[in-house]
This record gives sequence, C-alpha cells and structure tokens, in this order.
Amino acid sequence: MTKGEKEGNFAVLFDLEDTLVQTPWSNHEHVLKFRQATRAKLESLGVPSAVLEGVERATIMRNKASMCVEQSFSEKNTERFGREMEIFLGDYELSSARKSVLFPDCVSTIETIRGLGARVGLVTNTSKEAVNLVFETHGIERFFDVVVTRNRTPRVFCWL
Repeated sequence: MTKGEKEGNFAVLFDLEDTLVQTPWSNHEHVLKFRQATRAKLESLGVPSAVLEGVERATIMRNKASMCVEQSFSEKNTERFGREMEIFLGDYELSSARKSVLFPDCVSTIETIRGLGARVGLVTNTSKEAVNLVFETHGIERFFDVVVTRNRTPRVFCWL
C-alpha cells in the first residue's frame, strides 16, 4: 500500500473475458466472424448500412445502431430491436461462457489483492447471464463486491 492509502480504501476492477477467463474471443477469426454477423443482424433489423459504414468493432456498431434506432424507429420497433439484439448477443455470450477456462493465477491474484484490503469489482461488456454462468462454472463470484454488466449500461465502452 502506498503512503496515504488506507486499508479498504481502494478498489481494483477487472474485465472478465480474456482477463480472468480465456474464451473464444481471444481467437481473431472468432472476433471477425462476430463482427460480420453483428453487421448483418443490425442491417436485418432495419439499421441503414450507412450508419455502420467504416465501423469495424461490433461494440461501436451496436452503439451507433442503438442511437439510430432511438432517433428514428417507432417505440414498437425499438422494443423489437432490443429483444432481437439481446437474443443475438446472448447466444454468443453464453457460448463463450460455456467454453471459458479460468486462468491459472486468477484466484490467487484476486485473493492477494483482497488480502491487501482492496474492494474488487468486475466490469464487463458481456451479459449478466454469461457472467453468472462463468461464476457458477469457476466458483469465483465470492471475490467480487460489485459486478457491472452490459445489461446495466445504455452504451458499452470499447477501446479503440
């Protein structure tokens, strides 16, 4: 602990996929196929291709599409868009969670951090259901004081 820090007065935030558990998302081909599928799904739901032009990352595509939908779709079509995207994303996320493998030093690292008095949080762009499956599979839920999933945020941040 550095001078001025009090025990329990700091927190460490973790991402889930490919930070704590290895998933298919570490495979570049898997990511590319997901990006293509995301674009196709968004366009099939009525998002104009011009809205997605020049955008490669699926997260940014979804954010741009969501803004477009909020501005130009009817309430009924906005609700349909949300339901359809939740199903689409859920299929990928749950598949990834089922295939996840806990990294070898994950538990000991988090235990060390907690032993220093830190609060530990998880911030992820995957769904609550996928996080719960990973927690159940690997028994790591007990380590986290707070969990923020994509379901709890209107837009998902993406590193460029």
